[in-house]
Amino acid sequence: MAKSKREKLSVALFKGAENDIKNNITIDPELDGLIPPLSEDELEQLEVSLKQEGCREPLIVWQSGDSFILIDGHNRYRLCQKNNIKFDIRLKNFNNKGEVKDWMIGNQMARRNLTPLQMSYLRGIRYENEKYTWGGNRERKEANGQDVHLHSPTAAKLSEEYGVNEKTIRRDGQFALALEKLTGNDQDLRWNILNGNIKAGKKTITSLVDSEPKYLKQIQKKLRDTDSLEKTITLLQNESMEEEEAPDSDKIKALKKSLASLTNKALKMSKGDPKRKEIIKELRQNFKEFLKILES
Repeated sequence: MAKSKREKLSVALFKGAENDIKNNITIDPELDGLIPPLSEDELEQLEVSLKQEGCREPLIVWQSGDSFILIDGHNRYRLCQKNNIKFDIRLKNFNNKGEVKDWMIGNQMARRNLTPLQMSYLRGIRYENEKYTWGGNRERKEANGQDVHLHSPTAAKLSEEYGVNEKTIRRDGQFALALEKLTGNDQDLRWNILNGNIKAGKKTITSLVDSEPKYLKQIQKKLRDTDSLEKTITLLQNESMEEEEAPDSDKIKALKKSLASLTNKALKMSKGDPKRKEIIKELRQNFKEFLKILES
């Protein structure tokens, strides 16, 4: 079909501005974080391919206001920039960032060999992104505080699309929220968990969704030095218990020292010595306090 005058004009305008767009491409960290990073071997293979064959597929760019944001081809873009390899671009229109995220997630789910944990995260991000667009989640709380989902159009839609049940989609949403809270802006940490470089069970991550930010920061800091979320949580729990026990432990040591010293003094005194009675009285008080600490 022949292009209309308007379409031809649009193409002409794009061609005229193409170099300017290429020179002003920006990378949005939030959108970049939706893309599973390549391994070193995969990056090396991609770089060799680009050097030998050039960049065969255009990079996809979204124009948002005056910004031209890269939404597909992040690895190719970085390698092309590094090696001065020419590349083409294609503009794609979206109404908002939410639509962009949905499109990018769909792209990743269709293209890449993703692990179950990675798929769960991407489904969860999409669910959280879309659930109010489709009329929200109609739910109520029972007396025990548990959510009872009466109707969730988004969960129903995504469960059909991805071939999983609605509960799985809702759990994916909780998992994605918890993981983002845990990792914050640290995309490397997030993808190290999702890639399995840091061992972390989905249930363990989800259980942290309502944790205090201070506690999550402590976990995040220690996770960089360990290879397991469960190990990190255990370490923090042990440290917390030691801190709580430290004052009592110090007091017990002081009381034991006092009891030993007073006992030695009393044994060296005669029974009729008035000072001996005072020492025995102090011994009784110290021993009562010692027993209270042991029983608590």
